[in-house]
Amino acid sequence: MLYGMSVATFTRFPLRDWIRMRPPTRRKTAVIVMLTDYLMEHPGAAHLREDGLTYSDDFRRYVVGLTRPGGPAAKMTLAEFADASHLPQDLLQEWLSRR
Repeated sequence: MLYGMSVATFTRFPLRDWIRMRPPTRRKTAVIVMLTDYLMEHPGAAHLREDGLTYSDDFRRYVVGLTRPGGPAAKMTLAEFADASHLPQDLLQEWLSRR
């Protein structure tokens, strides 16, 4: 097993794709863990509706707080933060502009 995949799976991808696959950075891992923990501890912070996801104000404030100095996302670009948080970049931009 390599990266949790069988040899058969591994051999289907060209080497150049595997070279690009890097383990997540510590910052990205910290953002993922912190957001997962928050969502587990606060059911309803993200809610799927017919017209899309909605987020609580407390969740929005928590996400923005991750970008403050000393936070795990403080030195991330917006694109990196969007990738780590799995939140749309335009939504993050809107939330960050309201600080």
